[in-house]
Amino acid sequence: VASGRRAGAARAVPGAGTLRGRKRGRDGLRGGIAHRAGDAPVGLIEDGGGEAADIALLARALGAMRLRPADLYCFGDAPYFKTLSGAVTLTLLIRCMGALSIDPLEQGTPPDRGIAGLFGAIRRGAVTMLNAPGTAIAAAPEIAETMAQLLPALHRARFGAEDPLAEPSSPAHSGFAAPVAPANGEPSFGEGRLTLRLFAIRTGTAADDDEDVWKVLPGGLGLAETPDGIVHLKDVWVLDRGEEMARPSPGPVLPPPRRPPARAADLPSRVADDLFWLGRQVERLDYAARLTNVTLGFVADASTLPHEQIQRALLARSLARQGLISPDIAGQSVTTRLLRDALAGGRPLLDLVTETRRMLNATADRFSPTMLATIEAAWAPVNVAAARADTAALIPPIIGFATGFAGVIGEDASRSGGFLFVELGRRLERLFGLAGSLAVLLDAAPSRMAPGLTLAIDLIDAALTYDRLNGGPLAPGPALDLLLAAADYPRSLAFQADALAAGFDRLDTGAEAEEARAIAGVARQAAADAARPTEALEAIADRARILSDRLTDTLFAPLPGVQHVDEEGGP
Repeated sequence: VASGRRAGAARAVPGAGTLRGRKRGRDGLRGGIAHRAGDAPVGLIEDGGGEAADIALLARALGAMRLRPADLYCFGDAPYFKTLSGAVTLTLLIRCMGALSIDPLEQGTPPDRGIAGLFGAIRRGAVTMLNAPGTAIAAAPEIAETMAQLLPALHRARFGAEDPLAEPSSPAHSGFAAPVAPANGEPSFGEGRLTLRLFAIRTGTAADDDEDVWKVLPGGLGLAETPDGIVHLKDVWVLDRGEEMARPSPGPVLPPPRRPPARAADLPSRVADDLFWLGRQVERLDYAARLTNVTLGFVADASTLPHEQIQRALLARSLARQGLISPDIAGQSVTTRLLRDALAGGRPLLDLVTETRRMLNATADRFSPTMLATIEAAWAPVNVAAARADTAALIPPIIGFATGFAGVIGEDASRSGGFLFVELGRRLERLFGLAGSLAVLLDAAPSRMAPGLTLAIDLIDAALTYDRLNGGPLAPGPALDLLLAAADYPRSLAFQADALAAGFDRLDTGAEAEEARAIAGVARQAAADAARPTEALEAIADRARILSDRLTDTLFAPLPGVQHVDEEGGP
């Protein structure tokens, strides 16, 4: 689309020439902001009220870190935000939120709408806000006429000549889109005659504080009024004919300052928390769909044979443990019809779909456009099936989406950046969910374990793998090795624990890595003993839950809210 617009613009402009690129101007602006921030990161604060896609593009273009008001705290002089490795001070902020809700201590807004004490930090010079409250006053319609009168004098003082475009607009059009540059009349042919219509171009400028040089960025926004009174907005492209501009040269683009490489631990704790729970939620949805799929396949062709009655009871207990059916119907006397009716309508799956969509929306800005497009394409069939509220129709698109999501994270995501927390969440949820279900399905002596083993092998989709490796009828020893101890099967318990330990190693959290390795040891020992592994599996599920709580408490927990204290020391 962009290249097509460029080509169309080039054909529409008379004369030869090429379009002047905006990269140099954008790089100059980004380099200037980075130099002004120094070693500290650049923070872009938003309150969720703007267009998420536009804010994400702006943050990437400026090299800024997106932050919410709840991420920032003003203890002492400068504001800081909590990361997984400690507090990071901010010295430069860009505002993408309303000016009236920045500091609740001084503006009287709700405490959760802004950053308490930020105005004080700005006044002390501890932090600079590039577009501080009041910077939009030049575009206010009330002072448009005054600005139109001042601009010629400012242009003459700066460049020593009158700006030919700086002619005051007519009073009737003084409020036209609040243009900073005054609007001019341009000839327009309509209704068989030439008329004078309003026309204005709004451009952007960037400054280098070190050299006091301003540069007009190539291109801008054109505003034109058609004969019918409708105002149109169009992109304006600038032709580069190789001519030298009369303005001062902007000089070389400043390279960004050399900073240490970003680590996963440098992420804001809220972002890491959201990514972690995104990984867990996707795996929770996938596991629920797989367990429901095994159950529906079983009840579709079930009989009253004793071993099938045992399998029906095991499935009901597993579904109840995962919250997919009520525990009240998970007794030994559960019937095929009762199990089918409990799963009809897909309500538990629909709730998981809703929560997964919420987490995807909360973390969409962390994905590149290509990654996000791939994920959204995989999610589209889930939306279609969810509208039907049919359990059987929901299962294939959910499993397809989870597979596509895992592929994006595995192939396109950084192994040491924010997506590390998605991987940690995925592995921890697989470990927790599978251990809990296996504790139910394998709760029997080895001689009576066959019904549960068959369901467990189907649950992790390992029937073909087992036949290829072992062949013959299902045996407890080889089956438990595949379920619990296999280091090369991506859905075994030991594989999840080993992958979890590797992730903690990249995060440089030694205690959590050792705990994950200990869990892998418990899984392998349970496979080796092969005698009623339920107790070991329950211990694995408990340790996985404790490990998740530890991460939440130590890494992701928010700081306590700021309280204002008056001069007398009272609350």
